[in-house]
Amino acid sequence: MAKRYLAVTQLELNLRFSEAGEPTRHFLQALLLDPSAGWRAQPFDLRYPGSSEDADTGEFIVSAVGDLDGDGRCELVYAVTIAPADCHILAYRHDGTDWRALPIIKGLPSVDLVRSIALGDLDQDGADEIVLGTRPSGAVLVLDGGPTGYAVTTIDRDQYGTGTTNTREVAVADVDGDGALEVLVATAHASLEKWQATPGALFLYRRSADGWDRILIDDHGGRTHTRMVAVADVKNDGVKRIVSSAVGVVQPDSGRIDPQPELRMYTLTGERAACQPIGTLENMIKSRSFAAGDIDGNGSMALVVGTRALGVAGLETTCLFVYRFDAHTQAWERETLDTSGSFGFHCVAIADVDGDGRSEVIASDDGRGLIKLYKKRGDGWQREIIYAAKGAIFCSAIHLIQVESPSD
Repeated sequence: MAKRYLAVTQLELNLRFSEAGEPTRHFLQALLLDPSAGWRAQPFDLRYPGSSEDADTGEFIVSAVGDLDGDGRCELVYAVTIAPADCHILAYRHDGTDWRALPIIKGLPSVDLVRSIALGDLDQDGADEIVLGTRPSGAVLVLDGGPTGYAVTTIDRDQYGTGTTNTREVAVADVDGDGALEVLVATAHASLEKWQATPGALFLYRRSADGWDRILIDDHGGRTHTRMVAVADVKNDGVKRIVSSAVGVVQPDSGRIDPQPELRMYTLTGERAACQPIGTLENMIKSRSFAAGDIDGNGSMALVVGTRALGVAGLETTCLFVYRFDAHTQAWERETLDTSGSFGFHCVAIADVDGDGRSEVIASDDGRGLIKLYKKRGDGWQREIIYAAKGAIFCSAIHLIQVESPSD
């Protein structure tokens, strides 16, 4: 019988800092939460297999789930940045008895920090490739495993100049429904003041005979940039759409947020993307995460959105929203699932955690250091804290992973 776990990847923010003049170091954590054992947390060792280098603290960590060897079983893949230009990637695979660490690659060319990661079978060989978004030059890398190790291909880089580009998000999905996966990338200028007008763009990359073709989805008129991106049938009409959110801009003279962050969806036709608004995140500075799934048990898709606020007077409350599209009125309805402080809900996932056939919402309440589970019960929601850190966290990923027992 398959056993279910929640894999949580996070930084604990306020436990340790480096000496003055050096990069800030946080506790890096990869946790496996077991719902069948009262949400007991099992930590993974993030050291590169065979290395004695400490990986308990560092700059950043991200993770994804996929099938690296094409055997039908998923691995947990972690990209760990210990210090600038000191990055490595490893995976954990369950061998039927225990979790085993696997080396992927240590060191990446022209990369100080791995900011985002996604997995998917881009070349349709039955095994997933690893896609990375990085900084400081915004390199989008594809790692393809072979008999002698992983080959690294650069899809794009330097979109806003060498040393000034941050690829903040990558996603892999079959956006146009042709059976082949595309790569979505949210990238931005990395050298400007936080919350000021920062240009950036959402790109789609499609494999071609010459390599990868780049299609511009949105650049927000150069006023701001895309922060999050996903692909889902959010209107329940059988059409997959790109869903994105832009970052709000704080006006230096007034302190007002203008423009305010907006959720948008894009329908891709050929090389053109038609944009439609979903909603505005009033009094927020950005969406920090979103996920799509059937959380009501009615077969319809909902979009769950976590937000962040500025943390100044009047702009201190964040919300965990649920958006649903009403086919009759052709309008979006919004429900507030939870509220928190300004740091907000950084990570959101939708998964059937308990195996009852109905999906739950999992969200990280980062400022409070909590991972929460939300179950729909009738017309209301049941909330449960499933993990509590000692202080504030930066949760970068939440995944459901299933492990088959030997008898399976």
